[in-house]
Amino acid sequence: MQEKPFERITIKELCERADVNRTTFYLHYADQRSVLNDIKEDTKQKTLAIMQGVKLSQDMEAYVVRFLNYVHENDKLFRILLMNDEGDRFRYMLIDAVAKELSPHFPRTGDPQRDAFGAAFLLSGCTSIIIEWMKTDYAMPAPELAAYILTITNSVRW
Repeated sequence: MQEKPFERITIKELCERADVNRTTFYLHYADQRSVLNDIKEDTKQKTLAIMQGVKLSQDMEAYVVRFLNYVHENDKLFRILLMNDEGDRFRYMLIDAVAKELSPHFPRTGDPQRDAFGAAFLLSGCTSIIIEWMKTDYAMPAPELAAYILTITNSVRW
């Protein structure tokens, strides 16, 4: 996906890159989309797993720094998953997963619909900031960006 759009990647190319034959491929996957879906799901699960070591209620900044460092360390993967035509699907999948993780730490209005809108706004904005950070080749250190993100998110009221 670094070289061409997802729609133009063939099973033959996937098999050659992975050094597996087509029979082996079809034992595990139905098509190219199922490979991509597995990659997305695996990335989501690994992302959530690395976040488990931080106590959110005690140190939100450490949580954000850890996530930013994870993105930076896995630059190629996140560029592929966030910054192409397929990016929206992965972005929403990841935002939903992170929202579930962070929801106890978001403000509450008493209206579940408004709370969901607020969480979507915050997480979509944070994701956009991270994508811009990636575009600058990580020009700002992760702790500085984390502090900036928290300054913005803490100023949002609903």
